[in-house]
Amino acid sequence: MAPLVQFLGPPPRIAWLLLILAVGIVGAAWAFEFAGYAPCHLCLKQREPWYAAIGLAALAAAVPFGMRQVPWQTVAGLLAFVALALGYNAWLGVYHAGVEWAWWQGPPECAVTAINLSGDFSNLNGRNIPRCTEAAWRLFGVSMAGYNALASAAGAALALWGVWRSYEERQTR
Repeated sequence: MAPLVQFLGPPPRIAWLLLILAVGIVGAAWAFEFAGYAPCHLCLKQREPWYAAIGLAALAAAVPFGMRQVPWQTVAGLLAFVALALGYNAWLGVYHAGVEWAWWQGPPECAVTAINLSGDFSNLNGRNIPRCTEAAWRLFGVSMAGYNALASAAGAALALWGVWRSYEERQTR
């Protein structure tokens, strides 16, 4: 455990790790979309907390560079908001995976109905809108929503560890 604690280091380093994780997850989502996997409504909703995590983690990582004596509450507060966003996203990922496995019903936005568009929108008629109930891709039986839930839970745990480390460093000063 000690080598892991040393690797994670102080809270600003944890913020950098969270920033790398969030940018990697969003980049992977965009890569899947570019490869032809169109996102459903819930997939797009699951990206929003990652966008927030990018901004908050970037602030938490950059704050120590702009100030000599950073109040511990500043970095801890930013990391706490990252933990909240990613904790919510972990729940959303589990919810989406449950919708895919038909354990419960999804939101009304996930119900796709046929729409006849004409005029300027004629090129959209043949577009396939994905349903939230169908997993576009699975690896070892786990869908992208499931992997998002796991990554979000890991990110939330890492952010909470950063909050704890901020408090711990305050106690030793």
